[in-house]
Amino acid sequence: MPHRAVPLSIRVGVTLAVCFLLSPTAFVSGEDYPVGALQCMSTLTLPEEQLICPKGRDSFCEKNELPNIPASKCGKGEYFGFKYDEKIKRCAWRRCAAACEERMGTTQIEVDGEEYNWDRYCCNDEDFCNTSSVLKTGLLWVVLCVISALFVWSGSDIAPFRAHA
Repeated sequence: MPHRAVPLSIRVGVTLAVCFLLSPTAFVSGEDYPVGALQCMSTLTLPEEQLICPKGRDSFCEKNELPNIPASKCGKGEYFGFKYDEKIKRCAWRRCAAACEERMGTTQIEVDGEEYNWDRYCCNDEDFCNTSSVLKTGLLWVVLCVISALFVWSGSDIAPFRAHA
């Protein structure tokens, strides 16, 4: 007996539903600590510099940059914690924060008698939002699901959907 092809819309819908149910964030809410905690880049966390923020400091990701300080002075003295980031070619310090300080933006600091800029940013809209060099896992998951929906299910001879005699 010939089998009927499952409509593309059903195949895509089933694939996307399965992707959602298997996704790492499908059942996570912000109140489920530590699973739902904000994840930030952290300069002092080695080797990957990725950190699940500690309870109480899981409200914001903060990024601090000293854009015009020489690499040789980065992380020295009272600015311990800053690290020269080869990707952005700047002295940077990233961390989890409990609050977004009012002094965010650019301020002037003095190091060894010379003035430098200190740029501060904070965010809390998504994990690892205090960096631009990390691929977000959510986006990767969506891309993989769409590719799966378009290519894996494009054939009509899928075993679970065959009509049996």
